[in-house]
Amino acid sequence: MFTIILTIQKFDDRIYIKQVLSHILEFINRSPEWPSIIHNRILNLKEVQTNCINQVRKTATQIQKGAIKELLDNINIASPEFLAKTMGLHEVV
Repeated sequence: MFTIILTIQKFDDRIYIKQVLSHILEFINRSPEWPSIIHNRILNLKEVQTNCINQVRKTATQIQKGAIKELLDNINIASPEFLAKTMGLHEVV
């Protein structure tokens, strides 16, 4: 699984974040653990996190923002140490 994540991260951040965001609802419904893992990786890298925040702010629908908010809440419940890392993204959802 992590080989796939590392492969995805070799692509331009904006490209893979755009694809994750555009399919976030389907992604969450079909495989709830994967979006959490990918968002944990996004949150761990400041530059990627900034790209994600900017894309969510500019392009995400209210429905996508709601799904991301729920995902971030679940990440914070499972791993409270991520709270500081999720704050920036929480502000735009």
